[in-house]
Amino acid sequence: MINSLVAYKGKAARIAGQNTHKFELEFADGSTRKVREKDFRFIHSEFTKVNDSCAQADIAILDDFQEETLTLQEITEWLFDEYTAQSAWCTCVLVEDGLYFYWQKDKIYVRPTEQVASIQAKRDAEALEAQTLAHCVDNIANNVFDKQDLAYIQDIEKVALNQSKHAKILTHIGVENTPEAAYKLLLRLKYFEQTFNPYPARHGIPNDVDIDTEMAEVERIDLTHLNSYAIDNADSNDADDAFSVDGDKIWIHIADVSSIVAPGSELDLYAQERASNLYLPDQILHMLPTSITQLCALGLSETSPALSIGFVLSGKEMQGIEVVHSTIKVTNISYDDADKILESNEDLAKIQTLVALHRQYREGNGSMSLNLPRVDVRFKEGQIKISDQARSPSRELV
Repeated sequence: MINSLVAYKGKAARIAGQNTHKFELEFADGSTRKVREKDFRFIHSEFTKVNDSCAQADIAILDDFQEETLTLQEITEWLFDEYTAQSAWCTCVLVEDGLYFYWQKDKIYVRPTEQVASIQAKRDAEALEAQTLAHCVDNIANNVFDKQDLAYIQDIEKVALNQSKHAKILTHIGVENTPEAAYKLLLRLKYFEQTFNPYPARHGIPNDVDIDTEMAEVERIDLTHLNSYAIDNADSNDADDAFSVDGDKIWIHIADVSSIVAPGSELDLYAQERASNLYLPDQILHMLPTSITQLCALGLSETSPALSIGFVLSGKEMQGIEVVHSTIKVTNISYDDADKILESNEDLAKIQTLVALHRQYREGNGSMSLNLPRVDVRFKEGQIKISDQARSPSRELV
């Protein structure tokens, strides 16, 4: 085997010497290495300097041998008409490539056409991916992206929204796979608007969904003769509670959602998943579909359906409690406007007096009123606005 051509880890080598257990291989650059016989593959008995520049072989000539094994010499003679060191090395290169052949010990297995097609398709896909990846990397370096980059950009978006822990493109360009780093990159690329809020998506909070709804037919008491007031923030349009005065009786009215949302219904399960409205500076994520607001919010229509609780407040306790489905007529008032008319409006003045007496009774029996600071955080016209939520008589009343 001395002076034979062999292959060692994809490199051509000459067997320069041999001892009891190992062979000395000499490579084209003059370096040598002692290895065991099982570590190299015999190519040709006569060594000559070879190269990987091989003539195009007509693989179809071996179609009759698909799924069979042949020797290196047999395949070489079929493909190149002669078995020389160079032609044998070219066959070795083809086998190592793995598209048409693979080694089965000292013989070569000829792959069937279907297998070749599958491998080639995979290689083509990998080549295309490498090309599109390089295209995206170049674009990101220039702070732009195009349609061809969308798959990679969407992978970055998943990381930014905490829906994935890894994006291949981020690793490739040396950006940390964290929501914060991905978010900053997408801002830089102008994929996200500067005002985009990622936190709902990061916490798995879904966007609002519309579900067809209708109000159930229930018998209602007509309380539209009473002045009912819903006091809330000036920018609120979904009042869910109101009150009115009927002689000595106080009525508390609550938006009658129960007449739409039946226990165990699709709407009920939808609401259970969300638990409550989520009020963010830039948006509201609703517990129930927004279409329900139009049906249930107090004061949006001339009359509103409500669940009403009536009682007489006698200082120490509530008496004559009754709970009814009702129809009411609501006036929506902001806290600021309510403060201005508390003394002059007969209904508001009366209920304020009754509530004050009841508060005195409760405080005399050990109740506490915690005056904790509150703030309003709003995002309007691209600006964050933080303001103190001052305590006021109307807020105390509500």
